[in-house]
Amino acid sequence: ERAVSPEELVRLAEALNTSVTDLLDPFRLVGEEVAFSFRSAGADASEIERFSETAGRWLATYRELQREMRPGGVSHFHRSMDLSVTSTFEQAQAAAEELRQDWELGQRPAKNLAAAIEQHLQAIVLRVEMPAGISGAATILDGLRAIFINAREAVGRQSFDVAHELFHLLTWRAMPPEPVEPIQVPRTTGARVEQLANNFASALLMPPDVVAAAWERRGSMEIHDWMHAEASPYPGSYDSRAWRVRT
Repeated sequence: ERAVSPEELVRLAEALNTSVTDLLDPFRLVGEEVAFSFRSAGADASEIERFSETAGRWLATYRELQREMRPGGVSHFHRSMDLSVTSTFEQAQAAAEELRQDWELGQRPAKNLAAAIEQHLQAIVLRVEMPAGISGAATILDGLRAIFINAREAVGRQSFDVAHELFHLLTWRAMPPEPVEPIQVPRTTGARVEQLANNFASALLMPPDVVAAAWERRGSMEIHDWMHAEASPYPGSYDSRAWRVRT
């Protein structure tokens, strides 16, 4: 109802046990919970914590700018998938195929996936330099969802991580992921949520009809040579491509 004097700001900050900067800076997350889920291979916990703080500031900045561009406010509509920890791998793969058709991702979904995520989910995909050992992350913040991808990783790994983290954004309420998950997940003993996420990502990036057609064109080419030749169209690790062909 009225302006606040500098002296009053100082007293308010002291009463609220915070700083004047926290009261004035719209690009800071103060008193808000930011849920991260990192894919990590031995990254130092302190490095993850420091990156979380930096990433939180990026998210706050983006959200504030988004609010200025959208006077009506940030959208809280979030699509989700009807999957749970009891879902089968086949159901995760079917969900990926349905999404590919719904979003019209075509024969090479990796090419347009990041743009489709921003369009259909109003989420953001940020390729940034992340600490060593972190491959990617998904995060949930009030009014905003985001995927962080390590720009230092190989292009194929980046594409697979986008699809993997997309699964977490679409299933966060039903299957909230752990704050830190391993990059390599055993197919029989690994966390179920991560297994489903990997199956979803493989099916989304390597559609069965496209893989089957490529297999038919293989002819007499030795299988390992064929797998390497198909590395560009089908992003991800060699193991993930091999498993997709097998299934």
